Amino acid sequence: MRRSFVCHALALLMAGGIISAPAFAQSLDVLMPDGKEVFHGGDRIPIIWLDDASDNPAKLEFTTDGGASWQLITDQAVGGRYLWTIPDIISENCRVRVSVENQGQGVTTFTGHSGWVLSADGSVDGMVVSGGTDNTAYIWNPTDASVTRTLAGHTGKVVSVRFSPAGDKVATGSFDGTIKIWDAATGMVLRTLTGHTNFVNSVSFSHDGARLVSSSGDATVKIWDVATGALLKSMPGHPKGSWYASFSPDDQQVISSGVDRLAVIWNSVTGEKIRTLSGHTDAVNSANFSPDGSHIVTAAWDNTAKIWDASTGKVVLTLRGHQNKVLEANYSPDGKYIVTCSEDNSAKIWNASTAGLIRTLTGHTDRVNSSIFSRDGHTVITTAYDNTAKVWSLESTISATSAAAWSVIGCATAAVRESTPEELEIIRRRGMGLW
Repeated sequence: MRRSFVCHALALLMAGGIISAPAFAQSLDVLMPDGKEVFHGGDRIPIIWLDDASDNPAKLEFTTDGGASWQLITDQAVGGRYLWTIPDIISENCRVRVSVENQGQGVTTFTGHSGWVLSADGSVDGMVVSGGTDNTAYIWNPTDASVTRTLAGHTGKVVSVRFSPAGDKVATGSFDGTIKIWDAATGMVLRTLTGHTNFVNSVSFSHDGARLVSSSGDATVKIWDVATGALLKSMPGHPKGSWYASFSPDDQQVISSGVDRLAVIWNSVTGEKIRTLSGHTDAVNSANFSPDGSHIVTAAWDNTAKIWDASTGKVVLTLRGHQNKVLEANYSPDGKYIVTCSEDNSAKIWNASTAGLIRTLTGHTDRVNSSIFSRDGHTVITTAYDNTAKVWSLESTISATSAAAWSVIGCATAAVRESTPEELEIIRRRGMGLW
């Protein structure tokens, strides 16, 4: 017998009749379809689930082979319900899977700074370095937030910190106008780079570890030799201040951004300007290449992040969702995701291919100044004006599937009719309150 859902129940679903999961719900649960139903291709059915773990969007998938393979329905389902048109398939072994990220799970908080925490990075061996307005950087263990090295020597705020690719060095940029390169194992200063005439706003190593790029309030972008400290190249940068600079994956280019609302690609050897990215309507706070070098992500004060085609300089996607200035955006190591942070006190994780929001990280109590993936991509590191840095585990996905298999017996004209008593009983005993 063909089975579908009641007209009045469907109307309630579309009108928001299901409000939320009961307070006693303890886990993710797929309510409909829950098994043994028989549908036709083209039927429009509500997928319904209960979730008290998170307000993040849910990913919905379906299988026609009992779970051997899954096909995406959407990764942006919210509110515990989604109206889905069943494709024209034939199978007696279909199930729906709902997956969500457990917000706030697996978070380590570092409280060692005595002021705002402005920047952080992760090393290849899993350690974290952070810097802040207390003029100090700390290297610490993300498992228990214990400090292993204190990097003290700057006379101004430490606004940017980065590990070298090998993890043996740390670079720090400061409002005292200098850059310091430290031995990560001993905490000793290896050399101090001078040449900027204003605040140093960012530092970043080349992927081979041989060079360092910096940006400054003096408007310039400079490239340095890490081994000798020699200045290799100085680019004019951005009028009124260069705020960020980083290397392309092949180290042949540098991307910079600034107060002028632009991002600029430079030849890292000759210093020549290659391309200008124009599209933001306020200052561009950061700019980074994707791991394969094909795209660039920027974060700006216009409350958006943008993904650009690196070869053409054209906008591909815009990430909208933050309620205040976006301060940093970085790709995951595999290039599939982007993390952003904002003055709205949150960080967000996005699908880099679709700009779909995957997860919102809430827990900081003041503006989140930096956000970056760890080198293995398993965690996100954030820093904030609440004097803390946090490491967020991304391996906290929970999933649930239909209780039993259901069937699709081919294509038919979609219709919705009154439910059978059995279907109404399913709704009642699941506590959906659709009467």
